[in-house]
Amino acid sequence: MGGLVAARVLADFYDEVTVVERDVLPQVAANRRGVPQGRHVHALLGRGSAVLDELFPAFTVDLIEAGAPVLDYQNLSQA
Repeated sequence: MGGLVAARVLADFYDEVTVVERDVLPQVAANRRGVPQGRHVHALLGRGSAVLDELFPAFTVDLIEAGAPVLDYQNLSQA
C-alpha cells in the first residue's frame, strides 16, 4: 500500500514510475509471503481515507461499493 501511494505521488513529478512487486499476484485473494501483515485485521481511519481520496478520486466510494465494511468511529455502540 505504501509503495503504491509513493508511486502515485511521484507520478505528479515524473513521466514514468515503475512499481516492482516481489510476489506474483494471485488470480484470487490470497495471503502472500512478501506481505506477512496481510493476515492481520486492518482498518482505514478517517484521515487516511481522506488522503487516499485526494490521491485516488473516489477511493472510499469504490471500497464501499466493493463491499468493504464501514465503521463509524464516532459511534462505537454499533460496532
